[in-house]
Amino acid sequence: ISPLLFGGVLEGTLVTSACATVGASVNFLLGKNFLQEQVGNFSVFGSLPIKEQEWFHRLNRKVSKEPFKSALLIRLAPILPIPLDGHWYVCGVTPMTLANFVTAYFIGTLKVAFIDASL
Repeated sequence: ISPLLFGGVLEGTLVTSACATVGASVNFLLGKNFLQEQVGNFSVFGSLPIKEQEWFHRLNRKVSKEPFKSALLIRLAPILPIPLDGHWYVCGVTPMTLANFVTAYFIGTLKVAFIDASL
């Protein structure tokens, strides 16, 4: 429906990607500014809290070295052992900057948005 609303496949793709990026960025900023403690203490199915998980420590090290690449890979292949919507909060708890997150998320969203707009 986005091509009909926004004038074409390209326009629909860009608007869809931009809107998805804004929504994910809100989650990122909530994680970065307000939910550090809650995200760190979040536990899935009785496992250790996220801040004590080995994957989280590895993610922090990777984000410190390659923040853009890390954000893009998490967007393209969300394999963290947490619910999908939680990825963006977790990114906010890492040393990743908002600029790296927004750029990587927008680029990572383009493929899915284009496919949706083309159908």
